[in-house]
Amino acid sequence: MLNTVTVDSKYTTTPLVLDLWSYSNGYFVKSIDGLGPVDSSVSIFNNAIRDGGVYKNSRRGTRNIVITLNLVPTGSKTIEDLRKDLYVWFGAGASLKLTFSDSLWTSTRYIEGYVERATPSIFEDKSTFEISIICPSPAFISSSSTIRNPSYAQLKAGYIINNPGTDPEGSGFNLKVRLGSEDMADAEWKAVSSLNPDGSSLFTFRNEKIDDGLNYLVSNTTYEINTVPGSRSFSKIASGVTTSVINWITANTRWPMFYSGTNVLYGYDTGGMSKAPTYSIVFTPRYGEI
Repeated sequence: MLNTVTVDSKYTTTPLVLDLWSYSNGYFVKSIDGLGPVDSSVSIFNNAIRDGGVYKNSRRGTRNIVITLNLVPTGSKTIEDLRKDLYVWFGAGASLKLTFSDSLWTSTRYIEGYVERATPSIFEDKSTFEISIICPSPAFISSSSTIRNPSYAQLKAGYIINNPGTDPEGSGFNLKVRLGSEDMADAEWKAVSSLNPDGSSLFTFRNEKIDDGLNYLVSNTTYEINTVPGSRSFSKIASGVTTSVINWITANTRWPMFYSGTNVLYGYDTGGMSKAPTYSIVFTPRYGEI
């Protein structure tokens, strides 16, 4: 059950905490709309010679969260004071971060958006304040990340990742591989999930050291793959210097994602390695609804 919504606004360093079970700060949460799954826009090709059509694609739109507050005077603030305070947090066009807490969750979840409008009811007996927030990304993001450190042998066999998130787009992840004194030849990574529309997604590349058609990751170097939509990258880190090598990625690469439930991540390379590299995986669950 939802407990609180914390509002962080660019216009002030002081967050506004809306307690859904108390109005001691003068704000009674009457309703919050827009927390369920976002509607999809489905594209259909019309059939030329028979009834109906053929599915083309579908995509979710933006999320619109509408918060309606009742203003309750306190010992120190009048309704007018409370209303003016809300203008500070919910200024027109302000960027916001809304953080939701629930008694059943192990961590909070947040979403970012922009104030579309903030409408007060100044002349009604029960003063209210309605705030409409547009969130470009419809997903709620966990405030805590999951960290895994599979071994070289586990990745070759298939390492299971359980993603508690429910966002149908999946959750991107950050994979780091640190090589010792041995190169890794012909490396690639594949994520498999029954919820992946393609079944599996493969990340492969060709780097600058090409010998007999093999791809190499160079010894004593860290390589980092970030598959999070909007910030995807492929980098190498050597002597403390990070260099983008995204131009190494092959045309058939599909950025791996972790979908809801069970995922299997594979790491491949030609031959065995006597000095196994070390791995770290970090991902942040995403949710399609509250």
